[in-house]
Amino acid sequence: MTVPGDYQAAAVEAMRYDGSDWQRMIALEWPARRNHGKEHAVLRLMISPGDALGLAEVLTHTAMWLKAAAEVERRKFDGN
Repeated sequence: MTVPGDYQAAAVEAMRYDGSDWQRMIALEWPARRNHGKEHAVLRLMISPGDALGLAEVLTHTAMWLKAAAEVERRKFDGN
């Protein structure tokens, strides 16, 4: 579960300890807590640039759908 706080993203370079498998990635970091828990933590994800673009597209689509659904519900209750 997310909690209030700052989200961060950075372009990073990652590789194995011996320098092999070098690649560029997007590092995401956001505040979180376990469901039904109280202890806060930081969730970190490293993802390829292509996958990050796909994730952003899916998140945008889903957020817009939820926003539209909330508006439909609001109008039902308001009678508009």
